[in-house]
Amino acid sequence: MTEAADTVNSIVLCQQLVQAPPMSMRNHMFAGLSLAMLLAGCGPVPVYWKDGAEVSRRDADLLACEVEALKDAPVANQIRQRPPVFYPGREICRQGRCYRTAGYWEDGEIYTVDVNADLRKRVELSCMAAKGYQSVALK
Repeated sequence: MTEAADTVNSIVLCQQLVQAPPMSMRNHMFAGLSLAMLLAGCGPVPVYWKDGAEVSRRDADLLACEVEALKDAPVANQIRQRPPVFYPGREICRQGRCYRTAGYWEDGEIYTVDVNADLRKRVELSCMAAKGYQSVALK
């Protein structure tokens, strides 16, 4: 009767071990992403400044520069994929009997990158500088 209980436990433990790595990996990724987003909100905020310029005038100039930057460096999205990751199986030994669980592949994440984003920001900064504004970081 005790032999059946060990068999059931080994089956249950085997399934838990196979499922544990991807779940813990996702939990770590979620925690890391949450922390990064929290810290990103604490950074300095860039603002354009020009002595004597009204906020409405600055907003109009910024909009004109954003439109110009979008014309000069349009959105150019590229779809990319991170490489897949292989998680090897584990060796489990119970009561002198050892066996290996199956390994598995986890697909790489697919994401989109705007390759012109940095160029567009530089064109915007240049346009605003030409209009007499400077970028100031507020804490």
